[in-house]
Amino acid sequence: MPNNLRFRLEPFLALAVFVGVLSFVFQSPYSFQVILRSIYQNVRTWKDCIHKEAKALDTEEMNSSALTYFRQPKKVVKLVADFVLDDKCHLVLLHVPKCAGFTLEYQFYNMFRPDQLTDPKIMPKSGSCCHNTMMTRYNANKLLHCRAKVSSYTVSVNQYLGVLNECRTILEDEKSSHESPHRFVGIFSFREPVSRVISLIHEICNYHYGKWVIAKNKVCRQFGDRPDDMGPVCTGFFADLDRLEDACNVCTYATHKEFWNMVFEETFVSYTNLLRLSRTTLPETEFVSMDVKDVDDFLSNLNSTLPAEYHKFFQPETRMNKESPTDHCNFGMTSEAIRLIERSSMLYRKLVLGI
Repeated sequence: MPNNLRFRLEPFLALAVFVGVLSFVFQSPYSFQVILRSIYQNVRTWKDCIHKEAKALDTEEMNSSALTYFRQPKKVVKLVADFVLDDKCHLVLLHVPKCAGFTLEYQFYNMFRPDQLTDPKIMPKSGSCCHNTMMTRYNANKLLHCRAKVSSYTVSVNQYLGVLNECRTILEDEKSSHESPHRFVGIFSFREPVSRVISLIHEICNYHYGKWVIAKNKVCRQFGDRPDDMGPVCTGFFADLDRLEDACNVCTYATHKEFWNMVFEETFVSYTNLLRLSRTTLPETEFVSMDVKDVDDFLSNLNSTLPAEYHKFFQPETRMNKESPTDHCNFGMTSEAIRLIERSSMLYRKLVLGI
């Protein structure tokens, strides 16, 4: 039996032994045998349930086609390490906002494209940001982006899949008939929904505080009007700047429920699309997903797996995405708000387990 499941049976077994000893000591066979039989039956029931749960997690009967770091850390590390050593393999990151995307970008760009960390013409200060703006840069020079060993996109899942499909076609047409096809590894990360929502609120209400007109123009240009894919970002958060300012100044859920519910909805829409991505299969493409909590462990294990010449490039403990300050709004979650986020939590659990 797996170690992580065995400990759940041990308390019941210990209790059964204890009752058995009492039965022998006090010589009350009938009452204690009834109790012992009841405990034994409960233990068997629990054992059957746990074995079914273990079988579900250990078999390949999963809806997800992505490799999840939580379930298969060694396999994920080997896949990405093989990518590093294969000249015809391309890493395409999907940067999910507030989910350690900058950390992953920095580590892989530092290894393969250090020029893009310093040259604003190639790698703008905005990095992979964002959506329509990022896609404009991609469309202006598709071959450069598709040939790159590492590339990153803060775009919708539909846009991301479009890039992968198009790059595969472009590179397939470019290679000679005797060459092996180019391969792609798509990586995306996610985060426990409550912490992501709070981080997003702090960015809106603190980092962008007093600069909402600029933020609105920037965000609406980037996102466009895509409520089906991106959630109510432009048309929601920034639709009424007076309401936005009031909500951030008061900074409590009860007084501006309608506004904060739109922030919750953004995470639900994002995670719905990430779950769809995790279940997508593309030719010559492997998807890898991981919780933000696992990013440092993933980078550390990858660093120790790669040959020595690559170690100087990795800085596994360097985190580029610092949390926003809380000068104006330090948002506190209420039980009502957490209940509304629960449907995003269900998606999160499916992403973690790969189901």
